[in-house]
Amino acid sequence: MTEPEDPSRERLKHHFAQRVIHQARQILEIWQRLQRNEWSTQELAELSEANLRLLRFAERFEQPEHSQLARQIGLSLALIFLAALTAYVSGREATGIGPVRAVKEDW
Repeated sequence: MTEPEDPSRERLKHHFAQRVIHQARQILEIWQRLQRNEWSTQELAELSEANLRLLRFAERFEQPEHSQLARQIGLSLALIFLAALTAYVSGREATGIGPVRAVKEDW
C-alpha cells in the first residue's frame, strides 16, 4: 500500500506549479504586446528570455506540458531569427512578417 503524500509536499508542488503558470502568463502578455505594437529586437529578446525561464521552471518543477510548449515557442523564435538573418545576408527586403522586418531594421 502506498503512503499518503505529505501535505507540505503537496503545497510545495502547488506553489511551483503556480510559478510555471505565472511565467506562461508573462509570455502571453509579451506576445499580446507584440501584436499591438511594432516588433523590435528588444521585444523579441524579452520574449526569448521569458520563454527560457518558462522552460527552466517547467523542467525543474516537472511540468512536461509546459516544457514542450516552451520548446515549441523557442523553435518558432529561432525560425524568426533565421528568416531575418537570411533576409539580411541575401540583401533582400524582408517579407511583411513583423518580427522579420523588425530584426532586419535593427541590424
